[in-house]
Amino acid sequence: MASSAVSSTPELKYAGFWIRFLAQLIDGIILGVLGYLLFGSSASSVSTGADGMMSVNVSFTNWQTLVPVLYIILFWIWKGATPGKMALGLRIVQENGEKLGWGRAIGRYFAYFVSAFALCIGFLWIGFDSKKQGWHDKLAKTVVIKK
Repeated sequence: MASSAVSSTPELKYAGFWIRFLAQLIDGIILGVLGYLLFGSSASSVSTGADGMMSVNVSFTNWQTLVPVLYIILFWIWKGATPGKMALGLRIVQENGEKLGWGRAIGRYFAYFVSAFALCIGFLWIGFDSKKQGWHDKLAKTVVIKK
């Protein structure tokens, strides 16, 4: 008896590079404002030394590193998208259309480093892939879809 490959997954509309880039930009602005409200301008300073040379000092505390990580991972699990993606009607799901769990969300976050490592080619890959997946999506078996 021949079996036919019938997919039980509903047809997903994949989100492309530019809309995802815009969502990332929105999240960057939100995180910038949030960082300023939480940590103020003490995170960086510009000074001129005795030799007349200007220097920029940037200091990061553990909280300044942890807040963006928590923002991203918690929104992915809670809402399936960060506020930037939600504003544009996007959602992150597993390849089969199911919601992300903790393991997949954390794995996807750390897979961002793989996408960024080689001159961000892993992110640019979104523009050329049939499912609009970046390397981080492929590693975590996720897709970004339009609602």
